[in-house]
Amino acid sequence: MFGSAEACVTGRTRELVDTFLDSHAVGPNTLEHYKNSLLRFARAFPDAPPADTTAVESYIRAIVGAPSTRDGHFRDLRVFYRWCASRAGLVDAMDGAMRARFRAPLPDVLSDRQVRRLLQVASRRDRALIAFALDTGARLAELAGARRSDLNESIVDGETRLSVRLRGSVDSRGRWHLKTGERIVPLSTPAARLLTGVGDGDLLWTAQRETRWSAAGEPLTQSGVQQLVRRCTKSALGRVYGPHVLRHTMATMYLRAGGDIHRLQRILGHSKIETTLIYVHFVTDDLTAVHDLFSPVARAVKR
Repeated sequence: MFGSAEACVTGRTRELVDTFLDSHAVGPNTLEHYKNSLLRFARAFPDAPPADTTAVESYIRAIVGAPSTRDGHFRDLRVFYRWCASRAGLVDAMDGAMRARFRAPLPDVLSDRQVRRLLQVASRRDRALIAFALDTGARLAELAGARRSDLNESIVDGETRLSVRLRGSVDSRGRWHLKTGERIVPLSTPAARLLTGVGDGDLLWTAQRETRWSAAGEPLTQSGVQQLVRRCTKSALGRVYGPHVLRHTMATMYLRAGGDIHRLQRILGHSKIETTLIYVHFVTDDLTAVHDLFSPVARAVKR
């Protein structure tokens, strides 16, 4: 399963890690992240995962690197231990483990001007995919897995409402990569209009030429979608951005326009509201700029 450099990691913990990786239907990047952190853990505790919470906390604290690196190991081990508890009957040593607090860097967000420039890319397929991503806040796997049959049109109070089911993408084994399960999110009329004539049959995003990820006419893989966004942003904006920046941009602009934080949580598919609240930081300047319009003190003094 792994290269020779990793084959030297043996023992019960390595066996559990291998089984965990084989059974987890996640995207390739997430799988690689799990593999790197858990193989390191297996080298530290080859005989068995420690049942003592203190031992695991000490292991995480000893990892050299940025606070975000240690937090990544914490999150990976939390998932791994939960799996071990449910599948192998081991003690969940991460239950009650203390997670170190750190201030995560704010993600990149495109400006209104950059969004307008990006939506002027020449290829209709590329323009449609970027508009779809900006409109729905879909994750990479959800973008790659979107199909025309996932689109839905309904009539509510005499008005046409458009929506799309987001779920993830299928890997080479036919397994769906689901981040937080399926969800239905709204789709604007302009974004839906751009999908007209795009794709082939039920497929929305197909490769227009032979690439290292897809043959011409085949559905774009996650890597294909990622490279498409990187190419378009480089061409239109002079800087490379990935698909997740489009998701960050959608969330930020949604709040700036007065959108509700709880509705945004549902659209983005966040299991915890704390994850969605990070986007509030981006609208602080906007709130400050218009505060005088709504402050009862400022309004009373002006009178």
